[in-house]
Amino acid sequence: MGHGWPAANVFTQNLYGFEGDYVGADLGGGAFASAGLNTLSCNFQNMWLTASGQPASNNYWDHVPPTIITDGGQGRGDIYMRFAVTPPVTTGAMLASPNCP
Repeated sequence: MGHGWPAANVFTQNLYGFEGDYVGADLGGGAFASAGLNTLSCNFQNMWLTASGQPASNNYWDHVPPTIITDGGQGRGDIYMRFAVTPPVTTGAMLASPNCP
């Protein structure tokens, strides 16, 4: 079972802004018709993924295009892919204001 988050959530000042551990999460542009417009900014990892190909379109990020760190990588990043093979769909990515390096 999946979940479409309502638009315009703010995920900020956390270790992980959003964690996607199963196929079906929708942060924008997915099967649950989420519009996106979420802010994923100023977290250590803005999105932590263990499931591949999560929809995350039309959101605000620290970088455009969102930076991707793969399993074993270190440091801050927009998207950290742990076991995930396919990065999320981030069409329509926009720069968050304020944004963090």
